[in-house]
Amino acid sequence: MPYSFLFTTTLLLLIGYGSLNLIVLWAYPRQLFPYRGSTYDSLPGLSSTQSSTGEKVAWIYQPASDADAPVLLYFHGNGEDLGTNTERFAWFNELGYSVIALDYPGYGQSSGSPTAENVRAAANAVWEEAQERYGVHAQDTVVWGRSLGGAPAIFIASQHPFRGLVLEATFRSVLSMVPLPFPLLLTEPFPSEDLIASVEGPIFLFHGELDRTIPATHSQRLAEANPGTTLYLYPDGSHNDLRHIGRADMQATLAKLRITPPDPLLSPAQTTGE
Repeated sequence: MPYSFLFTTTLLLLIGYGSLNLIVLWAYPRQLFPYRGSTYDSLPGLSSTQSSTGEKVAWIYQPASDADAPVLLYFHGNGEDLGTNTERFAWFNELGYSVIALDYPGYGQSSGSPTAENVRAAANAVWEEAQERYGVHAQDTVVWGRSLGGAPAIFIASQHPFRGLVLEATFRSVLSMVPLPFPLLLTEPFPSEDLIASVEGPIFLFHGELDRTIPATHSQRLAEANPGTTLYLYPDGSHNDLRHIGRADMQATLAKLRITPPDPLLSPAQTTGE
């Protein structure tokens, strides 16, 4: 085989591989953060803070009726913002939790663009200000992440000893969502599977087996990475209906997490919800 043919073939393969990396690098933020504009002008408890990357971060604090209620720090999904989650926030309040939630950079009334770095900085900024302004503590706070929100939820839960972590239909990493038979050269923006191993306290994962957006295998891999995990799988559940299909299990989980010290029922386990 002529040397020139081998050289040309190798060069074309390298160019193709490099181009594929660039395409994924360009495409992933657009696929990961498909947001089309704010759904609200004002909300109860709405305020803003500035992150370490210089962005304005919109966030809310909506207290429960009980002044001693625990706190739920919520991270929403990719096509949502604070305005589309008002019913969910009211549900958390009804279950006895004060609610803190934020909009990622570029979402709602937050400025900037939604990159992994900016999202992590926004999460840190809101948590720090919530502690300073409202005196909340990690041991009195449950972190909840839905879909995309699972990534910043796992990130911040790996930094502090929160009371518990709840994950709803989330992914183990961004690059694992790319169906390629070989690895890319890109740095993983949200290495959730690695970070969840260092999360202290109980973890609860909810996933539908009919989820075509994020397959249930992602939650299974996350559960395997931390022995303190309880996994609920729903044979009839898809990506956007878990709050209804898994409602009883979710409410029971939040009821258990309201108990201090943690209830013995929170010992590490893996279960399947029916």
